[in-house]
Amino acid sequence: MDRAAKCCLAWLNPDEEYLPTGGYEIAHDTGRWWDAMLRYEAATGTRIPQQAEAAMMKNLRTLHRLRALEWR
Repeated sequence: MDRAAKCCLAWLNPDEEYLPTGGYEIAHDTGRWWDAMLRYEAATGTRIPQQAEAAMMKNLRTLHRLRALEWR
């Protein structure tokens, strides 16, 4: 589990606003990242690193705003 969590953290690209780039689709991959990291946190008690959590919360809000604009 620790190795998988480290992989999820390494997936975040600092050159791209810490978005999980290089996968299927950024919004999908963001959701998968949250699912994996929250399950890891719940199972082990190990917190998501603050910097990664803050960056991914910012990305989640941005993606949500962009999606809301598409629905208008």
